[in-house]
Formats: sequence, C-alpha cells, structure tokens
Amino acid sequence: MIAVALVMPSMFEEVVFRVLLLSHPGEGVSPDGQWLWGTIALLIFVLSHPLNSFTFFPASRTTFLSPVCLMAAGFLGAVCSLSYLQSGFLWTPVVIHWIVVVIWLLFLGGYERLHSPSA
Repeated sequence: MIAVALVMPSMFEEVVFRVLLLSHPGEGVSPDGQWLWGTIALLIFVLSHPLNSFTFFPASRTTFLSPVCLMAAGFLGAVCSLSYLQSGFLWTPVVIHWIVVVIWLLFLGGYERLHSPSA
C-alpha cells in the first residue's frame, strides 16, 4: 500500500495538478500569473476528491464530501503548490503528498474510509 500510494495518488496528482498546470519557477511567469494558475490548480485538485468518491471510491463519499476533508485537501494542495513553486522539483510535492496519504491511510483510518461503506 505504501508503494502504491507513491504512484497513485501522490505522483499522478502532483504531475497533473502541479507540473502540468503550474509554470515552472524558471519560466519567469509573473506573480499574478502564478497566483491565477495556482488558484485554478488548487480548485481543480480539491474538486477532484469528491469526483473520486463518485467514480473510484464510492464507499468514501461521506468522507470526500465532508468540509473537513475538502479543507484538508485544500491545505495539502496549497502546501504542495508552494513547495513546487519554491523548489522547481516534482519530487518535493510528491514526497509531501505521499507522506500525508500514508499517514492518513495507515494511522487515521483512511484505508477503511476508502473501502468500507459504513466508515
């Protein structure tokens, strides 16, 4: 499970929501442009979580639709975006995302919430 979490969601989501949607720090995009694209990427990232509950993890619907989960996803997305924009490296947000997901899955009941309709 730990190795799988590195690829999906961590690597996949960071490539999509950071690398593809945000400009690389070395590209010289204006701060206004970075804020615009950062906001768009963050909104799409947060909205992807309820979408996952309607497609891949129906048992997680209650969790992924909760305001607490959406705020946590927003915070994680913001931290990952800032880490990417500061470092310019894909691996920085991937590792942050991966650590958070592994802690949630293994120690905070995340695995059960994804797979058990009663959670």
